[in-house]
Amino acid sequence: MKYLLKLEFGVLLLFLISQQINAQYVTTTVMSKHEAYKDSLKQVEYNHIFPFLGQGAYKKGFDIPYPAGIMGNFFWSEQGILIENFELGIKTDGVDIPLTPVDF
Repeated sequence: MKYLLKLEFGVLLLFLISQQINAQYVTTTVMSKHEAYKDSLKQVEYNHIFPFLGQGAYKKGFDIPYPAGIMGNFFWSEQGILIENFELGIKTDGVDIPLTPVDF
């Protein structure tokens, strides 16, 4: 019951906070010399595939770079660690678990 109450409170808190978030938008006005450039971006027809929302960004007045280039990645990782004769135990004031062998 307490978990459900905490979950409901967390969802409510997130909802209230998210109502005041203005991500990616500044609250200051654009200088007048840049206003014409921003308006011209809204008229650009973005006919490239990537990024997928490129046309939407231009319609809002954002200038984005054109997609260019090719990239390839490769990663290989190997650890040559051999663990033999491993023993685990815990000794505290209240609990004493003796050393026991652990099989992997």
